[in-house]
Amino acid sequence: MKTINNTLAGQVSANIELGGSIHPFVSTYTSATLKDHHVVIKASQAVFSPFRIYTVELKIANGAEPGPYPLDGKPGNTVGLAYDPPTTVQLDSYRDIEGEFTLTETASEQQVNGTFYCTARSLNPEIRDLATFTEGKVSFRSETSQRQSTGYLRGTLNLPTPDFSSSKPHMSFTEPGFLQVVANDDNDDNDDKNAPRHLWLHIPTSKLGEKTLPISPSEDGDTAVVTLIAKVFYRATSGTVNFTYDEHLKKLTGTLNFSVSGPGHDDVVFSDGSFEITGLSEA
Repeated sequence: MKTINNTLAGQVSANIELGGSIHPFVSTYTSATLKDHHVVIKASQAVFSPFRIYTVELKIANGAEPGPYPLDGKPGNTVGLAYDPPTTVQLDSYRDIEGEFTLTETASEQQVNGTFYCTARSLNPEIRDLATFTEGKVSFRSETSQRQSTGYLRGTLNLPTPDFSSSKPHMSFTEPGFLQVVANDDNDDNDDKNAPRHLWLHIPTSKLGEKTLPISPSEDGDTAVVTLIAKVFYRATSGTVNFTYDEHLKKLTGTLNFSVSGPGHDDVVFSDGSFEITGLSEA
């Protein structure tokens, strides 16, 4: 399995209607993975106030030729779509049931271009609202000259698969005034059947001269903010990040520990975290 990460914004976009409201989805982070002879495009949009993540995933047969393909959820389809609104747990994810995807170029892990529209239904039968996608567009292209961060972020979770290790974290500055680190767990097939796990660290740019910051859910710019996706959307409620940021080298190093507590789920603890990331990914 090979993954190409791309932080260029706007590579996947659509208007998504759900529950009576329309959300303009424009990806801020996109990856392409070649898995089981399919190109899996995973596009995420991070939105603040409060911080939340929308995710659209498209699974396309590698080498599929230009033309229209149904999005009706049938096994063996050339193209499939999954959608995770913010805070959605894995069993509530949406899947396409009616629609069409039109490829404009032959699909590969280097490029996927096309348009789509569809209706999607939640895997949870108790959720009756349908999600409707209109004006969908994909323009994923791997840019070998694109600036990428290098380094690692790792730590230990008190989950059935404890090791979290990202060998390709991405670092960039983002509005409204944060240094953002996105770390995807390299272990996509962890043994407790979790969905792929992701960690988002936000350090206020006004605090980059500090050495230690507390972690809290607040986005007021006084604390760091950590979000973990591991089947469930978790917002860290407490913790500490110790760090040094070298402006000249664009290098962030430090340690990270946090916990998540609250109603509706068991406490989650991330411990012995460390990171070293050099270079800003192109945004």
